[in-house]
Amino acid sequence: MGLGYTNPTYAAAVQPAIPVFTFVLAAFMGNEKVNLMKIGGQLKVGGTIVCVSGAILMVFFKGPSIFGEDVTELLHGAVAANDLIAGAQPEPAGGLISGLLGIGLTKFHIGMLCLIGNCFCMAVYLSFQAPLLLKYPASLSVTAYSYFFGAMFMVIAGISATDGNTVWTLTPSELVAVFYAGDNIFISNVGDSRAVLATASDDGTLVPVQLTMDFKPNLPQEAERILHCNGRVFCLDDEPGVHRVWLPAEEKPGLAMSRALGDLCVKDFGVISVPDDVCSGNSMSSAST
Repeated sequence: MGLGYTNPTYAAAVQPAIPVFTFVLAAFMGNEKVNLMKIGGQLKVGGTIVCVSGAILMVFFKGPSIFGEDVTELLHGAVAANDLIAGAQPEPAGGLISGLLGIGLTKFHIGMLCLIGNCFCMAVYLSFQAPLLLKYPASLSVTAYSYFFGAMFMVIAGISATDGNTVWTLTPSELVAVFYAGDNIFISNVGDSRAVLATASDDGTLVPVQLTMDFKPNLPQEAERILHCNGRVFCLDDEPGVHRVWLPAEEKPGLAMSRALGDLCVKDFGVISVPDDVCSGNSMSSAST
């Protein structure tokens, strides 16, 4: 939410505030001793004041553009890069966001508050973890509890920041995972996304090499499985050449790929989520499904 309402520059600039918040909390908790009579203590306090002042300044003041024509367009997502970031996550529309907007805050201010809140929560976690491990020296259990309650907090925050069930529904999704080790590239592919390797030719130019298969319903092995499960594969009149998967007796969903993580309605009719695993080396390439 903080990244979607601001931009990566602000998100990266706010993250160094985590040690500052940690120092302040540790000083209040007595874990950190501050002696203002020594240079070390004075530098700690001075650095804290500078960092906190900078964070507050970033929240309330958007400075002039150094590069580009208009910083306002960048902050409000008018450029394609920021549109891509904002579009990569659902738009929060819950009561919490509506209430903050109702008191006069802009989305930029909410985004900055979220980024600072993230730093503060991380500082709280670090401040409590140190004395806890001294009294309860079981690091694995502490880590397990931390992730459990962290996951519960994210679920609660997600429910409070969204309306309806649409954002929680698994939609058509494909996945390409690439792992590089030594001279080998291991790839796992579901859907019609594509992994491409750029190789150098003899004259120094880059040559693209396709490493994965696009799982389309018109592939013989894919179509055979779908038809065997009573699914249907055909093209629409206005989309010649675009084969889609359809339910046996309904004109839906019209899925243009034969393997997907979502689309539960056609899971019983031949659309599977089993990945295709590929290992590609210097001079060898093998694939198995």
